Amino acid sequence: LRGLSCLLLRRSGGGILLLPVQGEYLRLPEGAYGTVKRNSAYQIGPVLKGQIQRLMQEIGYTGVFEMEFMRNAEMDLYFLEINFRHTQYNHALTDMGVNLSDIWMKGMMGETCNLDDWVVNDAVVINESRDFRYFVKTGQISLFKWLKDLFKANSYYMLDKKDWMFCLRFIGKSVWMQVSSIVKRPSKASGGGIS
Repeated sequence: LRGLSCLLLRRSGGGILLLPVQGEYLRLPEGAYGTVKRNSAYQIGPVLKGQIQRLMQEIGYTGVFEMEFMRNAEMDLYFLEINFRHTQYNHALTDMGVNLSDIWMKGMMGETCNLDDWVVNDAVVINESRDFRYFVKTGQISLFKWLKDLFKANSYYMLDKKDWMFCLRFIGKSVWMQVSSIVKRPSKASGGGIS
């Protein structure tokens, strides 16, 4: 399954910066968003770019937004949705070599921004907690394979290879919350709580 996200910035001066990123889902759980995706730069045609520009001018929106499409086998694009916000997915751009937050701030302050100044690298993005829940806990892949894939990825939703403590604190808090809920849960046999 392949998709196309156009991560965009409509500046206060009316110009638009457009960074289309195509994503190919490597693991897609049934009934949920993909948990592992390969992202790469995509060249968008002038017709679609013009349509997006006109739509944003008509709406009058200024700022970062994301427009999502799906592609069929013939590579035709089908519009899915617009997110008028900086999405969680946008973080992957930083790992691809494009600092969207920096571009956004400069654009909003009226500074000239050119996406041609950025080198866009391919990235494998993993949503660690969802991927673990949907694939390891259900036995669809082994813990060993999951860890191998985790360390091969270069973009994460929670993990920061430069700051392991954030991830460890997050995991520790999650474990503590689960343990606390079990301890506070009243037992069925006694009909009450812990005495």
